[in-house]
Amino acid sequence: MPAPIASLEVYSYPAPFRAVFRHASASRSSTENLIVAARSADGLTGYGEGCPRSYVTGETAESAAAFVRKHAPAVADAARDEPGLRAWAEAHRSEIDEHPAAFCAVELAVLDLLGKTAGVPIEDVLGLPRLAGAFAYSAVLGDAPYPAYWWQFRRYRRRGFTDFKVKVSGDLGRDRRKMRLFTGGGLFGSGGLFGGGGASAGGRERGLRLRLDANNLWTDADDCIRHLAAIGGAPFAVEEPLRAGDLAGFERVSEELGVRIILDESLLRAAQLDSLGAPGAPRPSPAERERGAGEIPAYAGRAGKYAGTMAQRGRDSRLRGNDGKVRGDDGRLRGDDGANVSGKWIANVRVSKMGGVRRSMEVVEKAAELGIGVIVGAQVGETSILTRAGLSVMQAAGSALAASEGAFGTHLLREDLTSESLTFGDGGLLAPGAVAAAPGLGLAVREDALRAVA
Repeated sequence: MPAPIASLEVYSYPAPFRAVFRHASASRSSTENLIVAARSADGLTGYGEGCPRSYVTGETAESAAAFVRKHAPAVADAARDEPGLRAWAEAHRSEIDEHPAAFCAVELAVLDLLGKTAGVPIEDVLGLPRLAGAFAYSAVLGDAPYPAYWWQFRRYRRRGFTDFKVKVSGDLGRDRRKMRLFTGGGLFGSGGLFGGGGASAGGRERGLRLRLDANNLWTDADDCIRHLAAIGGAPFAVEEPLRAGDLAGFERVSEELGVRIILDESLLRAAQLDSLGAPGAPRPSPAERERGAGEIPAYAGRAGKYAGTMAQRGRDSRLRGNDGKVRGDDGRLRGDDGANVSGKWIANVRVSKMGGVRRSMEVVEKAAELGIGVIVGAQVGETSILTRAGLSVMQAAGSALAASEGAFGTHLLREDLTSESLTFGDGGLLAPGAVAAAPGLGLAVREDALRAVA
């Protein structure tokens, strides 16, 4: 029997960013994440992290800390092993639905402690495959002033990134300038200073894959469709273009523009995916899900007014699976056996938003059942604790994984909370190295950097 948890303590980690990160829902220059320490009677400590964001889950730092304090004694008593933790979480599912980031910090702290106690990585504790190989991440471009945006884009390209997520602003001129870089334009437009010089016949710089994130910018589908059709860029998908939960509006955007819709703020738990699996919709068989189905063709929505205006059909707009191990000759990301998803939807699974690794895996498994693609995302300002947790989900998602976000580490944070910062390198690749087989999360936390929560 593993050593019982002696205490669950709650802290915050205030960390300034190296630069301001902006998007339509928020602008952040620092992070203050919730950290939970699970301490055993024999001196071991496990650490977990959550990112309470009022505009994502409705949580605040104060409400998340209150949730941890309220349930700390019961969790410590129940979570002597992983089944005990899982049983407690199932019994408190509705309350965790309201406090997912808080429970994420609790779950990760307990899993880290259980892994350290047993001398095994958290994948062994959870019954998931151990980390293997390297993992690939997308470049993310926020809504920075254009010179800074251009500089960031060129920096990503010099480091070999080919997969991009771009935040749109709603300002037509501003967003058109952003898209210009993906069609071979330079700082001052096509043919201007430092033009890409590599635009393909389809109107996009060769080898790049693009998706947009609107962060629930528009309230009206027609306004959204007109704007996105006008800016160009040939993205294969758009994330949360309308207010959260407007599935009918999302479908209109998808069908009119011929793009997939990425669900983020509209997807907080696995049960919400059931409404997307319409009767008669094609679903992969278990055997197909097991072996994968190769390259995913571009989503062919109905022939709407703007179909073909935004997304360039053919090779450049095809969505490929990605487990971070293999790159094709054209530089796009692929999984070992391709991805096996179809239709108009992609689920953005952020571990903190979903409420931990177990609940994230519920979404991944349900998405695979419905033939829905998965992006393993991240909250802005995550430390390496949540990056490490995301790797577990990426590994388990396999061929359903369309893309991954995060692992910014000290590219964004002035200081990480861990001694070793899990940070992507050239091409967006991260090789976890010794962390993969180390006990628990495999990270050494700088506890002197934590701040007690009053």
